[in-house]
Amino acid sequence: MEKIIVQKLHEIEEKEHVKILLAGQWILESEIAGLREKAGKLGEEKKVSWEKLNEIFLKEVQSDIHPFAFA
Repeated sequence: MEKIIVQKLHEIEEKEHVKILLAGQWILESEIAGLREKAGKLGEEKKVSWEKLNEIFLKEVQSDIHPFAFA
């Protein structure tokens, strides 16, 4: 499962292809079905577009985590 730790989340957009922020980790939407109840306990669930995720990644954590290509 692909995960990225993010330090800050500014603007949020919702589009067709999304990842979900769950307790500071990006989890593929296809893997989230069993985690919705857990998400309520851990914190707010937010949907973010792939484009916005890439923008946040490049802006906020590029010096902390090695970049990778999004599928």
